[in-house]
Amino acid sequence: MLLIILTAILFVAAAVLGWQHRRIVAADDSALAILPETAVTVVPAIPRSALAVSALAIVVVGLSSTLYLQMGRYHDHFTQSPDRQLDYVLRAELQQLAQDANTSVELQQLAQGYAKVGQYDQAVATMSRLLEYFEPTSLYLGLQAKFSYYRDGRVISVETQQLIDQSLALNPVEPETLLLLANHAYLQQDYALAISHWQALLTAAPVGLDQTPIRRAVANAQAKLAAANL
Repeated sequence: MLLIILTAILFVAAAVLGWQHRRIVAADDSALAILPETAVTVVPAIPRSALAVSALAIVVVGLSSTLYLQMGRYHDHFTQSPDRQLDYVLRAELQQLAQDANTSVELQQLAQGYAKVGQYDQAVATMSRLLEYFEPTSLYLGLQAKFSYYRDGRVISVETQQLIDQSLALNPVEPETLLLLANHAYLQQDYALAISHWQALLTAAPVGLDQTPIRRAVANAQAKLAAANL
């Protein structure tokens, strides 16, 4: 659209300058007509009006090209996004991984990949396959509980509660399971229970745990709890 407008401006400017150029040429011809032929030396030259039109064309085209490159095509702003491209790449990787996944690590990665793109049904099915062929661990059970929870619309069903109990029986401070319980309690506005789960996780401090967001969540929950008790 911008390029069309600038092109229209160019044509209008060219028409105006062309009209001025014809007036100048007509005046020059009239002046030359009254001079003797010997007094006239014809020197080929580019009229100033033509130079002006050329200069204007260069400026407008250059400006249009610069803005076009900087802004991109108008249509592309509505058809492409980094998130959409990333999602497409991830789904392609999941399709490949789904064909090759055989080990427990590969199946776990596949299930987490499905969850990342919101395919919780596939995530639960993949974890069920993992738990069928490999020994259950607190992590696997915790992941299955989390995926089932989100699949069911953030509801702790009987099946999900059984997975939670089995996970905590193997490891009372399993991060995936405690985070699930804390988040659910927070959404239910049971801030004291959410803080309890987060604090248990911070106290255990398992290797690889990023404590910063958990401490921030605890502080937030404590503020809401204090406000509720006013």
